[in-house]
Amino acid sequence: MNALAGGTRGAYDKFELDYWSAAATEALRRLEQRFDYDASIRTTESPPHILICIGTREERAHVLLRRPWIVENDPDKADFIIATQRWRCAGNKPVVLIDEVRRFDRTFAWTYARRTD
Repeated sequence: MNALAGGTRGAYDKFELDYWSAAATEALRRLEQRFDYDASIRTTESPPHILICIGTREERAHVLLRRPWIVENDPDKADFIIATQRWRCAGNKPVVLIDEVRRFDRTFAWTYARRTD
């Protein structure tokens, strides 16, 4: 990160800091681990549907999965949504934030779960 841009803090939301959406993969791994021990996030539907917001590569998100989860392209049908700094696809959806991937005090990925009201 260029010091003239102010490092990560100064460049955040001004420059592309996660071009390859590596934070989305990290968020997915954390969700997979949490899914094993936190019954409160498990859905009645098995396997869960997940949307990973990585722009034009969403249709290839299945290669990131290590579990037989279903990749979803419609945020209204997803049980979990992983939004990235560049692709914030969970706006105005009935979801709750359950995790964040942060670097240098800046968030690069958000993991949301569908509300079960």
